[in-house]
Amino acid sequence: LLKNDIGEFSVPEAFQFVISSAEFGFRKPHPAIFEHAVRELGSTNSKTWYVGDLWENDVVGSSGAGLVPVWLNASASSPDVSIPHLRVENWTELGKLLRI
Repeated sequence: LLKNDIGEFSVPEAFQFVISSAEFGFRKPHPAIFEHAVRELGSTNSKTWYVGDLWENDVVGSSGAGLVPVWLNASASSPDVSIPHLRVENWTELGKLLRI
């Protein structure tokens, strides 16, 4: 489902790979899924963006693992929590942010 969404909105070339917690075996916000993604990329946590649509699981979880959270959210405002993050309303907007 996630891979279909990414393909439908024309941003698949922005990703080296896509992993979902349903396929990985650990549920977010467990740090293992984020750490696995960073290892797969051969990157460092602080240089890795994580895109997700749930505040607790995606933004709080990826931030806690040291990644750069990108919140995919069209309607909600950020909770009163000071977590630095980027916010996009949809996949098209993410593509523009990535300049693709």
